[in-house]
Amino acid sequence: SGEETGDEIASEQGLEMTISDTIQESLLAEKKSLSDVQKDNQHQQFTQQKYFFERFLIMFKPSTYTQHIRTTKELLQTKSVIFALLQGAPGCIPWGIINTFLNDYLSEDCGMTVQAATFTILMFGVGSFIGIISSGIGGDYLYRKDRRYPSLLSGTMAMLGCVPLWILINITHVEATDDNQGGKVVVPLWMLIRTSFFAFFAGVGSSMTGPIVKATLQNVTLPNTRGQAFALLNTFDDFGRGLGPLFVAMLIRDFGGRRPAFNIGVAAWILCGIFNLSLFFTVKVDEERAQRLFAERHDSTIGDGDTIENNNVGDSIIL
Repeated sequence: SGEETGDEIASEQGLEMTISDTIQESLLAEKKSLSDVQKDNQHQQFTQQKYFFERFLIMFKPSTYTQHIRTTKELLQTKSVIFALLQGAPGCIPWGIINTFLNDYLSEDCGMTVQAATFTILMFGVGSFIGIISSGIGGDYLYRKDRRYPSLLSGTMAMLGCVPLWILINITHVEATDDNQGGKVVVPLWMLIRTSFFAFFAGVGSSMTGPIVKATLQNVTLPNTRGQAFALLNTFDDFGRGLGPLFVAMLIRDFGGRRPAFNIGVAAWILCGIFNLSLFFTVKVDEERAQRLFAERHDSTIGDGDTIENNNVGDSIIL
């Protein structure tokens, strides 16, 4: 019995050692596994950092600048690209009036309350939303008829957008009345409806240009040049947004008042519309040229009326 007890104790000790060894081996294996994962993660991070650093250094290679200059020259040889760029800067001058001055002008020069003036600007924004949606639908429909027709829509609406904005600037003479509640100024409802009506249609007309111009620019450029083409377009737009308020401020100083300055500034949409209408005469040729160049570079052929849909060259308007 003593021997049996000793054997049992030895057996239990052996079992405990086996379990302990198994646990230690499993911990070592888990630690090794974690170490391998950490090494893989470190290697992956190092590879990503190395790739980013190499791509960053490529920006400073002379060949990169040469390629950008060559691409810019290629873009500027396309008349539709030139017209799309030129319409951007003058088209942003009236936007400078609307975003920077119009709210204060309506409340200070036209006798509206701040709330009524703000509501008028809100209605302009609602009109802009409707104009953008209508631009996409109308532009796509006209493109299916003839690829030149969307430019007629954008150019015409840009010029027509001047009319309600001119009316809003020149005839909004609100006779403020006192409601005998602490000198609070009240705007008659019919005057608020009138100003909102003109603001709404000014927003509709002014916002239909952007989507069509961007879709046209996409259709007349090759996939490898589109990024730079849209960078140039944004540069011209930002140039107009930045200098627009400054230009209007100079007009206010030179003409002695905001009303004549605004009338001249709004006329910039006419110049924008002319450049958009000019696309009617160039977009078809430039789009066919883009299709042909794409086909030559990718060893594909295009039949009469066919388009290269997988690269959005010659597709219907994409908004």
